[in-house]
Amino acid sequence: MKGRDLLSLLEPLLKVFIFITRLFPQFILRIVYDLSRFIPWRLGIFIRLILIRTLSKSGNNIYIATNVTIKNPEYMVLGDNVSIHENCFIDANGGLEIGNNVSIAHNSSIVCFEHSWADITTPIKYNPLVLKKITIGDDVWIGCGVRILAGASLSNRTVVAAGSIVNKAFEGNVLIAGVPSKVKKALN
Repeated sequence: MKGRDLLSLLEPLLKVFIFITRLFPQFILRIVYDLSRFIPWRLGIFIRLILIRTLSKSGNNIYIATNVTIKNPEYMVLGDNVSIHENCFIDANGGLEIGNNVSIAHNSSIVCFEHSWADITTPIKYNPLVLKKITIGDDVWIGCGVRILAGASLSNRTVVAAGSIVNKAFEGNVLIAGVPSKVKKALN
């Protein structure tokens, strides 16, 4: 039985678990999510799916691998068929929208805020955060080790090469790469 077939069979059970988890306070669910990060195999995937669909606005067929840190999931919207692979870090504090059919490879980071440094009498780490939304369109592949910074935007059908740093908006149907990222070629 394929993964999608199994998930469709489990969908009614998934809805029951989501209903039950919504009865718990958010801080308890976040603690349980943090603990579930290290549970491997299908059990861990199922637990993380329940929790992320409870804590955020999420579509169907979401895959979150082991050791994925997600902070501020209440500001995150996930489309259908999204996969987030091992060792990724996501902080959706400034708002994060991820479209359908998106794959985020291992060791990538998405951070929706920046530190300001305007107040010179206060250390930079204590200056206020500047929140900036990140938008990732449909049919996007984010290679391993990519960093997507606050305010960035990736339009539909974009490939981000491994190790790239994305710090601005890009039109769709392109391959981008580099530090900082630039359009390398159009996708045909």
